[in-house]
Amino acid sequence: MIASRVRSEIDSSPRARSRNMGTEFRRNNDNLKTVALLPVSRNVPIESFARKLHVALEGIGAPTSYLNQVSVSNVLGRHAFTRMGKLKTAAWLANQEQRYKMVLYVADSSVGSSWTQTCIRQADYVLVIGLGDDPSTGEYERLLLSMKTTARKELVLLHPERSVLPGSTREWLKVGGTSFAPSTAYNYETESTMGPSTYPR
Repeated sequence: MIASRVRSEIDSSPRARSRNMGTEFRRNNDNLKTVALLPVSRNVPIESFARKLHVALEGIGAPTSYLNQVSVSNVLGRHAFTRMGKLKTAAWLANQEQRYKMVLYVADSSVGSSWTQTCIRQADYVLVIGLGDDPSTGEYERLLLSMKTTARKELVLLHPERSVLPGSTREWLKVGGTSFAPSTAYNYETESTMGPSTYPR
C-alpha cells in the first residue's frame, strides 16, 4: 500500500530519526514529514486519491493533517495566499507540521496559484500523480521541475484496472526520464484504490 510506503520513507529517513534526538523545535524541513500530492494535469482525480491516502495513513497509525486550498482558506481567510497573509499562513503551516506526524499538501488549485507553489515549497517528499494511459508532461510537472526543489520526487501512476499491461510504464519513463523515482500503480475507480496493481518496470 502506498500509505505504508510513504510512512516507511518518513520513519526510515535520517532526518526523521534526528527528530528524536532533541531537534523537536527545528524547522520541519529537517524531517521528512511533509508530502505534496501534485497532479500531472487537471485530468488527474487528485482529490479522490488524496482522501483515500489520508484515510489509509490514519488507519496505519500516522496522525495526518490534510490540507488543500479550501481547508486552509476556511481557517485563515481569503487573504491566506496574498502578500498580506504570508507570515500568518507560514506560521500556521509550521504549527500543523509540529502537531502531526505527517502533513499532506494537496495541490488541488490551478498550476499558477500561490497554493500550488506553497505545496511544492513546503514538501520534503513530492508524489507526482499521473494517469497510466496518458504519459505526457503536464503543466504541474513542468512547474515542479522549474522550481528546482530538493525534495524527493516519486511518480505514482493511476490505472482503471488492477492489472497493468507489461511495458506500459516505459512510455512514462521515456517522457519523465530520471526526474522521478517510479512507484506502484493503483486502481482509481474502485474502493480498493490504495491497493497495488501489477506494475512492470
